[in-house]
Amino acid sequence: MDYHSAFAGMKVIDLSGGVAGPSCAMMLAQHGADVIKVETPHGGGDWSRILGRTYEDHSAFSLYGTLGKRSVALDLKTEEGKAVLWRLVKDADVFIEGFKPGTIQRLGFGYDAVSAKEPGIIYYSISGFGQTGPLAERPAMDPVLQAFIGIVTENKGEHDNHPHRIAISLIDMFSGLLGFQAIATSLYVRREQEVKQGRFIELSLMQGGAMLSVIRMIAHHLEHGVTQRTSMPNGVFNTADGQINITMVRPAHWHPFCEAIEETWLLDDLRFSSHAARAQNLDELYTVLRPMIAARTTEWLSERLTAHGIMNGKVNSYEEFLQTEQVAATGIMSWLAQPGVPETVPMPNIPGLPPFESGTARAMRRPWASTRGRCWRSTDIRRTRLPCCTRRRSSPGGNGWGKAALNAGLPLLCAKATATPSPVKVELHDHRVWRRRRTAIGGPRSCGAAGRHGRSRLIGGHAAATRHHARSTGRSSDAIHRAADHLAATSGVHVASLDRSIRFHFSHRRLQGRNGRR
Repeated sequence: MDYHSAFAGMKVIDLSGGVAGPSCAMMLAQHGADVIKVETPHGGGDWSRILGRTYEDHSAFSLYGTLGKRSVALDLKTEEGKAVLWRLVKDADVFIEGFKPGTIQRLGFGYDAVSAKEPGIIYYSISGFGQTGPLAERPAMDPVLQAFIGIVTENKGEHDNHPHRIAISLIDMFSGLLGFQAIATSLYVRREQEVKQGRFIELSLMQGGAMLSVIRMIAHHLEHGVTQRTSMPNGVFNTADGQINITMVRPAHWHPFCEAIEETWLLDDLRFSSHAARAQNLDELYTVLRPMIAARTTEWLSERLTAHGIMNGKVNSYEEFLQTEQVAATGIMSWLAQPGVPETVPMPNIPGLPPFESGTARAMRRPWASTRGRCWRSTDIRRTRLPCCTRRRSSPGGNGWGKAALNAGLPLLCAKATATPSPVKVELHDHRVWRRRRTAIGGPRSCGAAGRHGRSRLIGGHAAATRHHARSTGRSSDAIHRAADHLAATSGVHVASLDRSIRFHFSHRRLQGRNGRR
């Protein structure tokens, strides 16, 4: 164990969606844990994949929260899906769920049920308003909680005096870190236990938002809703070529501030000459200062304010921030290549860990470790196992093993995959091979069955197979089950039958074929 992999050997099952839960699990993955993300096969999977502009089966909201994870799509409303999840839960150290309160219990995976089978498991539930109370079942996201807690009221526009939400996922990200620290400290305590004892941890976005707002909340409470304004000019000011933030805390800053902006006459003005006077005439002070600051350029102001020890910062866009010399000098950002995304993605490096590097396990959705990024298919899984090609030579009639199966009329166990920026979805389909070509459904070409019997179609980010289970028989279903047992026994990949198909995920890298391409 080292500082870069504190949770190596830990197994985490992540059933959360959105930002708060996945970002918590992502931090565990970045510190070495084996995190398996479980998503629904319906509606595009994790709903964060479809927020805003999408890049194949990801969006900016989901790229961050899935780094370093493995992934599987399970329908937990079916007995087959539940059976797969129970197999994943076996020997797990952490179980994370983010369903609406009561849902996970109805699915049969509440804390009592899971801890009965895994007594040492750390079970973490994240919700909007909490697991109990009159609002427990109400759905909620970051903007709703900002409004509910009071953050929106605090953030009134200077010109319109209208409450506005803060655009970033403020509560989500902070709650993700709170969940990470709660799980991390629990795992630390459990390491010292001879008999591992699990626990239930609950966090709501409401609680996370309250902790985030605690200083302003205390001030509002003690000052009965009317917080005292500082007697120093603070805030965002227009300049001749943009905006600048100026922040002063101590009364002693007033003298160097006036010198910095070359308006020393303000020191002799009785309205502003003392701390108490500025407090009484604060609105008038702003009226006087704004045109003075607006007449100077941002660079001129920043240089002089900095020289006089006054905190300030140019109001940047994100792009301007990323291009600053300070960001490059400190190395806080990495730029990651992500398949399906037209440009490299800026990713803040995590304190205490090495910088992200494109192509490494931490910077992508990881493959099932035992498969080493390869999928396998076979006409007779008990005797033959052949590597799957990547898109080329992938149809059942396109190479020796496919023709043999075609001629024999055997039910094929066909692997099909598409290269996506999320974990590649691989589906093993139960169907009998027909000699004639079938009508394809438009979409990216994929391995195995897709070459001869159709193609896969990206629906909400998931590779959904064409339904061609014609002539399916009990014998072919048996083959599916034999395949699952064979893969589990030989490669450690745990799969199970789901609606006459087996779904499991590999890395987002294109599966390596015989020609060595990815």
